[in-house]
Amino acid sequence: MLRLPFPLLTLAIGLSLAACGGGGGSSDGGNTDTPDSQAALKVTSVTPSNAATDVEPDVTLEAQFSDDILPSSATSSSDSLQLTSSQGVTVPVTVSLDTASSVTLQPNSPLDLLTRYTVTATTDISDAQGHALADEYQWSFMTRDGTWADAQLLEHEAGSVSYPALAVDAQGNALAVWRQQQNDTSNYQIHSRYYNAAQGQWDAPTVIGDSDVYGMKPDVAMDSQGNAMVVWGRAVDAQVYQIFARHRSVDSGDWSSTERISSDNINDENDPRVAFDGNDNAMAVWIKEADDTSSPDQLTANHYHPGSGWSGPENGFDIDKNIHEPLDFALNSNGNAMVVWVNSHDDYPPDAENRVIASRYDSQAHSWSSTELEGYHALGNAHGPTVIFDTTGNAYAAWWRDKQDNPRIFGQQFVSYYSADTGGWDTSPTRILGGREDNEGRFPSLATNKQGQTLVAFEVGEPYVSRFQSADKSWQTAEQVGDYAGAALSRLAIDDNGNALLVWTKDENTATNLFASRSAAAAPAWTDETRIESVGGDASRPLIKMDDQGNAVVVWVDTGSLYATRFRFE
Repeated sequence: MLRLPFPLLTLAIGLSLAACGGGGGSSDGGNTDTPDSQAALKVTSVTPSNAATDVEPDVTLEAQFSDDILPSSATSSSDSLQLTSSQGVTVPVTVSLDTASSVTLQPNSPLDLLTRYTVTATTDISDAQGHALADEYQWSFMTRDGTWADAQLLEHEAGSVSYPALAVDAQGNALAVWRQQQNDTSNYQIHSRYYNAAQGQWDAPTVIGDSDVYGMKPDVAMDSQGNAMVVWGRAVDAQVYQIFARHRSVDSGDWSSTERISSDNINDENDPRVAFDGNDNAMAVWIKEADDTSSPDQLTANHYHPGSGWSGPENGFDIDKNIHEPLDFALNSNGNAMVVWVNSHDDYPPDAENRVIASRYDSQAHSWSSTELEGYHALGNAHGPTVIFDTTGNAYAAWWRDKQDNPRIFGQQFVSYYSADTGGWDTSPTRILGGREDNEGRFPSLATNKQGQTLVAFEVGEPYVSRFQSADKSWQTAEQVGDYAGAALSRLAIDDNGNALLVWTKDENTATNLFASRSAAAAPAWTDETRIESVGGDASRPLIKMDDQGNAVVVWVDTGSLYATRFRFE
């Protein structure tokens, strides 16, 4: 008998067993992996990290996987990787393989600011061997907000500043105007400064009012092209006040010569306002005092048309001789105007009539008509009327009334709505309800955009904002925006996408500083308050205007000087 050496015998037995399929082998071609030996495909890391904040809007997103990816399972045309906003909008992205096991998503355009986004990796993604992602994977992040520029001093003269006004065009160019005292004299000049958005800087200051007269409160507006109109009052002929205007060309940057647009040198004329309509025609209104104390004052208007200039002053309607509150004025795209004012026959309740009046100018009929928004009210005097138009011709008015127990310290906030469809105002005003038990409110500010989104801001010790619900023509309960601020004076702006900004003064110990909060269209909750300046500590008279892209310019007075800052929505 032939005996094999032991090693050869072992080999022979092994070959025999293999031929019989023994030894636990597979019958599928020799794959010896068990079902669990192939690790499931999974996401191992992401950029930005889950729950990251302050992410740049031009971010590149990346997902790292545990194994090499099958290229055809992660492409721009597939749905295996998706980017969506918190509003459920799918964002177009370009998908590519960064390495064999990592995928990048590049949004096709910058992401919205202050918005939460979610990236979803679906089970359609597979590795090079065709094994799918075990489970759908998601991660989220929040983009950063816009940025505030450092505060900049706009004037460099020794005299104090008062009565600033501000206009901003659709491209973000701005014109600030103000009254500047000439050293320690009783004379005042009207100054201006232009912000060039393309260059990102303010031009040199320009004196647009005569230097040897007593200049009064200016106003400014810009048309759709960026041309500007400034109106102001000044003393002429034995201290009689008249209304003057100058036009600035956006193409050349040149100013027209000073032109008197009021009627004569007999009666004081003051408190001018100016605005442009949708055809770049301007309208200015002001108060003309009566010849004697027994006659009413009159609202006077003048119309400006490109190419032909001012048409001449026209008397509008009688205004109560004892008016104590500045009027406000708005002009819509069709050239119709609205003026709101307070008729007050006595200084103190309960005998005061304190009627709140809205007077409308019909551009087709060239006539004025007046409506009493609120009649006699025993609550107390009315203050601070303001008015705006939306793009469809609806108007919104706001004012506040004293509380009898604390006149001019605590008040109640009222609003009224004018419907362009019916041609009438609410039959009774709406009292805005805030967070305080007694629902106080004062110092209103209104803002609206081309979508018809309208807001009103006011002070209740803290700043509050209420939104108008166009569906049922009602106002929401006001939302508190910031902490206790004292006698806060707030101003509001909203762009055409629904991004809103509120700025206000806040008393802090011995200083008064300027704060802001923002409500983004994609994240409507108001952000935490942010101090936006660090200058003199005596901030007052803030103004804010926004362009179509959501950039904003803010000007304010601090310790007799004029400052500006800019919010960049990019």
